[in-house]
Amino acid sequence: MSKIRITITKAEPIARMLVEAMAPGCERIEIAGSIRRQQDLVGDIEIVAIPEMLKGLFGQPVVSLLDSYLGNLIQTGVLGKPKKNGKKYKQFEIVGQHGLHLDLFL
Repeated sequence: MSKIRITITKAEPIARMLVEAMAPGCERIEIAGSIRRQQDLVGDIEIVAIPEMLKGLFGQPVVSLLDSYLGNLIQTGVLGKPKKNGKKYKQFEIVGQHGLHLDLFL
């Protein structure tokens, strides 16, 4: 969790923008955590996603389509490089939001 806290009125539009940007790479994606519970103050943006998986041909590995959308968000300066980058959990700093983090649960 981030040390900073912002109001839900500021956090919710950021979360919706991130969901919209990642949705084409997902089978399902939802806002979770403090925003879903409609708490007044939010310490980080939590999103739960089921990535769309592209099956490889001829024994090539299966690839997450979501990873390409996350890469685009990093390249365009919306997200910083991942602080944590596991198979089930990823964490990014949201650029320009004073230390606010995206916690992405897969």
